[in-house]
Amino acid sequence: MENLLRDAGIQGARLRSSYPIVSHRDLNRRLLVDIFGLISWLPEEHQKLEVLIRCAAGPVMAGVKPASLVSVLRSQSGDAWERRGVGICRDLGISAFPLRKSQRGTLVLLFRRRYLIRRALTGVPGRYLRSLSYPTECGPEACLARLKARLTESDAAFSPFPHEVGIFLGYPPVDVIGFCSGKPSPYGCRGYWQVYHRPEKAQRTFAWMDAARLKFMEEFLLKTIKTM
Repeated sequence: MENLLRDAGIQGARLRSSYPIVSHRDLNRRLLVDIFGLISWLPEEHQKLEVLIRCAAGPVMAGVKPASLVSVLRSQSGDAWERRGVGICRDLGISAFPLRKSQRGTLVLLFRRRYLIRRALTGVPGRYLRSLSYPTECGPEACLARLKARLTESDAAFSPFPHEVGIFLGYPPVDVIGFCSGKPSPYGCRGYWQVYHRPEKAQRTFAWMDAARLKFMEEFLLKTIKTM
């Protein structure tokens, strides 16, 4: 596993300047191998939960995006989120906001507060959210409460899925608005989101996000091996 991560080029302190930009498809394939390999290999429930959180939050911790979603299945972790999830996020220096709980598990938004304010609640993203009745002037917690309510309405079939969640995740506003409008993309570029503008930049961002996920999973794996 260590060789796989090293081969992927996960080294250097500065993500954007030190990490090689390889194809999104190649990095993502290696990432998936790591995820499933780690989850099946780690013996403790809390270790499996930390892998899930690190995989989702890697781009947030690296500063590539302001927030990420992680879905913690109840069959995978029991009540591990309630008992350990918040503590893991605190140790990683990120905040967590549960958006939805069900019999299947918990959907959580992992974020950095100041970065979320700067990237999602001001400028063009903020204006778009305000057009959807998000109280951006009240701070991120109020906006996340509104997003949670929108998800609840969507689950109850009262309204369509709130695809504006992409704004919170740091996706380019032009791409989020284009997707919400239902317009077809002029590009055949799709990774973490459907791209409507500047596909070359989007591909670089996809690669940075994959690299960040691998980096923070590698750190945890090496630390865990040393303690065994």
